[in-house]
Amino acid sequence: MLFSAWSFASYETDNPEGEQQQHDPQQQQNVKARLASMFHALRARLVFLGALFVFAYQGAEVSISGWVISFLVDVRDVANPQAVGYVTAGFWAGITVGRFLLSGLGQKVGEKRFVYVMTLGAACFQLLVWFVPNIVGNAVSLAIVGLLLGPIYPCAATVFLRGMPSRSRTSGIAIITAFGSSGGALAPFTTGMIAQASGTWVLHPIALALFAAMVGCWFFLSSRSKRED
Repeated sequence: MLFSAWSFASYETDNPEGEQQQHDPQQQQNVKARLASMFHALRARLVFLGALFVFAYQGAEVSISGWVISFLVDVRDVANPQAVGYVTAGFWAGITVGRFLLSGLGQKVGEKRFVYVMTLGAACFQLLVWFVPNIVGNAVSLAIVGLLLGPIYPCAATVFLRGMPSRSRTSGIAIITAFGSSGGALAPFTTGMIAQASGTWVLHPIALALFAAMVGCWFFLSSRSKRED
């Protein structure tokens, strides 16, 4: 105890109020800087188009995975939903494999052209899922849809980051990601609401419309980049 008393004899109590007063102006400046960066990113055309692109991308991705089993049960007359549960697993496996194996190919070919090819290819195989009345064929086609969708997001993110100034990259990507998450929530909900009235077949035209929105956003993103180059 005597040693402890001697060790802390010259100890002075910190003044948290004084420190807080010193840090408050700096914290306020940091908050203002972050808000200014956020508003600047919101006004950027690249961020706006990128947000719409990822909104459509994740909306299509989650809608397909969430409603394809219902489509197979209702339209393909599958008696046991568990018998086609592997279809969704194949779709997500395709996305995973596509991101690992095809993302590097996008860098070699060029991200802008590569995203066009992958999106149009995914739309073609989505049409096969819609019109080919065969469970195995649908499962294989859907896995290929996932394979083609997988590398799109990494390639798109590369283009987004390349076109943003360094000071607004964090805010811009945050906005794009937030819109993407809302697309993954809103599109499946809308699909379900329409499916209740018209049937689960509406999954495919909705997915194709979202693919078309992706192509449209990507076209304007690419034309913008060409003008800047």
